[in-house]
Amino acid sequence: MRAILFNNTPHINFPNSSQRQAVLDFINSGKGIIGIRAASDNFYDWDAGAAMMSGQFCGHPWTSNGTWAWLH
Repeated sequence: MRAILFNNTPHINFPNSSQRQAVLDFINSGKGIIGIRAASDNFYDWDAGAAMMSGQFCGHPWTSNGTWAWLH
């Protein structure tokens, strides 16, 4: 295995520290991660996991009371 794929995984959280460490060890060994849709909507209780994804999802712009043009 060369990479871990996180695809549409909102609010996933590894339940224990050994699993978290295994993921970090995998990445630190030179292997990779791939994030597709909602991959950054994870790890809110795990700072190293959030850093691994380079950030966290913080909401869609249309929930900010914005005005949006709709194409008809």
